Amino acid sequence: MLEKQLKAFPPEEFPARVAEETKQLVAMLQEGGLDGPARAYEHIATLPPELRVALKPLATHYTEAKTIVATAHATLDLADGICTGVL
Repeated sequence: MLEKQLKAFPPEEFPARVAEETKQLVAMLQEGGLDGPARAYEHIATLPPELRVALKPLATHYTEAKTIVATAHATLDLADGICTGVL
C-alpha cells in the first residue's frame, strides 16, 4: 500500500482525480450514516498525498467539524459555569 501512496500521477490528471474522489467522498458522507465520516477519512488515508491534501478539508467541511462550532460550545460552557457558580 505504501508504494501506491508514493507513486505520483501526472499533473494533468489532478483535476479529474479530485472530481472523481470528491464524488466518492460525498457519497460516503451522505449515505454512510454515522460511519460515513470514519469511512471517508479512512479512504482519504489510502490516497496519494496530493489528493489527501485536496480532499481532507472537504471531508472536514461536510462533517461540520469546524473551529467556530467548538468556540461557540466553549463560550456556552464558560457562560454556564459562571452563571451556575461552578467557575
